[in-house]
Amino acid sequence: MQKIIDSLNADASMKDAEQAGGPGSAGMMKWHFGRPVNLSGLPTPFGYVQFNGRDATGHSNVSQILYDLRFEIGIVDQAAVEDDAEKSVYDKIESVETVLLADKTLGGLVDDEGKTPYAVQVFDVPSKNYARRLIALNYVARRWMS
Repeated sequence: MQKIIDSLNADASMKDAEQAGGPGSAGMMKWHFGRPVNLSGLPTPFGYVQFNGRDATGHSNVSQILYDLRFEIGIVDQAAVEDDAEKSVYDKIESVETVLLADKTLGGLVDDEGKTPYAVQVFDVPSKNYARRLIALNYVARRWMS
């Protein structure tokens, strides 16, 4: 998970706000290791990377099995206008996809056999004063393991 966060932080539009000059920096966000429990109480925008498990693909060789490693990459943002919140999370998840497609092996950590396109879902996040949206991308990377 940390390698995914590091890859996202390497992109200027996805960089962690604490590493890029503080909250409020244009395009910057805080990245969390795992999905935060309270999605409505954190400053926006923020993102998270969560490991959702692994599945054997059914492919193997003499000493290894090929696994699908399942991750959820989510982004939450808010705006006074509902459409603006929705557009914001769409724009940000497109940047995430661009980063993932640019380095399909995550620096050699996984094999370049991941499944694309990625499944994406959008959810409402309860908020009193703003339209708050969560967009979640299901990312699958493949890796041979002993």
